Amino acid sequence: MIANKSIFSEFNNPDTLGIISSFPIKGGEIASMNAISRYTYLLSKSFPINQNVVIFCERNKDSDRAYLLSKNILIIPSFKHDSVNFSGALIANILKFNKVKDVLIQFEFSVFGGKKVIPSFLFLLFVLKLLNKFTSLVLHQVVTDLNDLSGHLGLSRNSLKVSLFNTLLTGFYLTIGSLSKNIIVHDKMLKNRLSKFISKSKIDVIPHAVGDEKIIKLTSKLENVAKKSFGFGKKDKVITVYGYRSWYKGTDWVVKTMNELGKRYPEENLKLLVAGGASPTLKNTSAYKTFDKRLKGVIKKANGSVIVTGFIPERDVWKVFGASDVVVFPYRTRMSASGAFNLALTYKKPFLVSSHFSEGLDLTHKDLIFDLNTFSFEGKLLKMLKNQKFKSKVVSLSESAITNKSWTETASLYLGLVKSDNILINVNFKKDFELVEA
Repeated sequence: MIANKSIFSEFNNPDTLGIISSFPIKGGEIASMNAISRYTYLLSKSFPINQNVVIFCERNKDSDRAYLLSKNILIIPSFKHDSVNFSGALIANILKFNKVKDVLIQFEFSVFGGKKVIPSFLFLLFVLKLLNKFTSLVLHQVVTDLNDLSGHLGLSRNSLKVSLFNTLLTGFYLTIGSLSKNIIVHDKMLKNRLSKFISKSKIDVIPHAVGDEKIIKLTSKLENVAKKSFGFGKKDKVITVYGYRSWYKGTDWVVKTMNELGKRYPEENLKLLVAGGASPTLKNTSAYKTFDKRLKGVIKKANGSVIVTGFIPERDVWKVFGASDVVVFPYRTRMSASGAFNLALTYKKPFLVSSHFSEGLDLTHKDLIFDLNTFSFEGKLLKMLKNQKFKSKVVSLSESAITNKSWTETASLYLGLVKSDNILINVNFKKDFELVEA
């Protein structure tokens, strides 16, 4: 709680950057709310100390009060998650900082609430435009056809309902394009999708930063410690999927497939680590409950060859990658950049991605990409596990892929785009991610 009201006036100036986003509970795990809360926390902590930031975030309790996260970061709990008064609560707080002219919004569907929040969100953008704010909108997800997410949303493919929602989705993109000064996405695939509705000149690419609060350099000893912490033996070959469990991420598919391969190759000691909890933004929806019930059934059939961790605290993230021999991304579709993928690169871990996940990533090494069938995955996985020269090459490629993508460098790119008095022209990278065969 802030007793000195002069703090508010100190932050109420034209140089301050206002951010609207989900944010971690005070003193809590930075990713426990959702992935956006973690992203905004790491980004805001990476701004220069002379850049004041006011973050308007959710109120988890009525007693939540404003507080200083650090000397230059003021947190203002403003709105209730999934509230019809989402925009009203935010506007009331934003008006208290009337001199702040630059506003950055971190957006992902469901991060502020369900479908009923969307009209209120669009109204917020309208009011910010009336107030002549320089509003930059970060879209962490870009989906143009909900048929690709039918299983994720509990919808029937090519149904009338999907057609209706696709029409509403088009209207959403057209509206945010007209109400925002500029829009930021994390890779060129998302930009290309969005450019069907919004001029390319208005869309900028800032790659997802790599790294964490504290990256631990992995050694053989630490990797053994990590494996032991999850109950694996030294000889176990651990295949890992990391992040919130979800249909579109193919969590159920990889559990079922790894169970088959484990039985086919018992001598390989194949184990699957499912590191991550239920999706915090979707876990209360009927579609997600149905998916989670089915997933638990598939895990039960795996007869102990699968270890499921639940939510991983930030301090233990290194253990996930330390225990992993290969990190896998078996996505059925990709609608956003992947923080988990960037962590796999940071920890220099061998990886495999589905053909759906690889879209737009310019992965020229085809042995890193598998189709979503057992035969394709089996071949790529066994090559990765048995060919040490190939595995070392992938690790080297990972090292080159994380160049110029630290949180500090990413924060500088943001300031160049979202500050109305300091606009960088054409921040887009020539290649947002490229792995080239040696």
